[in-house]
Amino acid sequence: MTEIYSTIQYTDIDSFDTSMDWADSNPSEMLRQAISHSGILMPLTVQSQSGKQTFRIIDGFRRYKALKQVCGEENPQIPVKILPESLSFKTLAMMRLHGFSGERAFSGIRLCRVIRQLSENGFSGDEFTSQVLPLLGLSPSRKTVQILKQLVEFLPEMEAYPFLQELGHEDLAVLLRFSATEIPVILQAFHSMNPGGNKWKALLGLLHDICRIQQKTVSELLRVPPLPEILEAAHLQGPVRYRMLKEQLEQWRFPTLQRLRHDLNELRHQLKIPTNTQLETDPFLEQESITLRLQVSSAPELQDSLHSLNSEQNEPLWTKMFELLKGRQ
Repeated sequence: MTEIYSTIQYTDIDSFDTSMDWADSNPSEMLRQAISHSGILMPLTVQSQSGKQTFRIIDGFRRYKALKQVCGEENPQIPVKILPESLSFKTLAMMRLHGFSGERAFSGIRLCRVIRQLSENGFSGDEFTSQVLPLLGLSPSRKTVQILKQLVEFLPEMEAYPFLQELGHEDLAVLLRFSATEIPVILQAFHSMNPGGNKWKALLGLLHDICRIQQKTVSELLRVPPLPEILEAAHLQGPVRYRMLKEQLEQWRFPTLQRLRHDLNELRHQLKIPTNTQLETDPFLEQESITLRLQVSSAPELQDSLHSLNSEQNEPLWTKMFELLKGRQ
């Protein structure tokens, strides 16, 4: 392979060909300042194009974007490594992938974009597993390749929602528990909450379980009150909407647990406990115990707190709480 190191003008770059810009990320302020002060020092990797006077970028998109942002009307020279136009897409793709080695993990949508382009250009399943995934920071796994290829089918829908842009492929894979017609409904319903990571997986896990138990589609379940009011209320902020929706789904998914939580909270509000005391129970109420946390600074304060907790008014309430935890009511 013949490589030529040279310099070209900024305008010699085909700015419209971004087919190899898999990172799709903006340059940092530090990079912009460095290029504004010293120009591009590390050559961009570009390729000649048949019948054109311009070159397309293979590697170095962040540096090119930074230069574009700082050069204004100028037409500076750029150091480049020029690859021949005869190189195949697979060769170029492997060079590009090696350039990502050591970078932080790609988001799920970025991975899907890469997988889609490589699939369209003839990469096989074995090549994805043994070569592509390790260079993208993933363990070689045929199951992962299968999941990514399934997600590619929904890439246009997912790209329309900014809250999905930074989720990992494992977070996006939860969508595959639903049918192809349900996925757009879920994205449209949940996008205003901006749920990320574990919150996203928890919400979809509840939704899937309830649909299965009640034998409803997602569209049917989302029409059951009070979900329309929660999802459509314009005054609710994302975190509040998420909390209200999750609480309602948990009530449907774990009705006994929710009733028990409600009864315990009612008793907790009736207790007269010192302000320096926190009362905690197991989140899933699997333990028959109550944890009390006291913050005191003297022996008399400790004695007063214990006396208050064990008052005649509190005693029957404690008894009822322990009976609830032990399942006697």
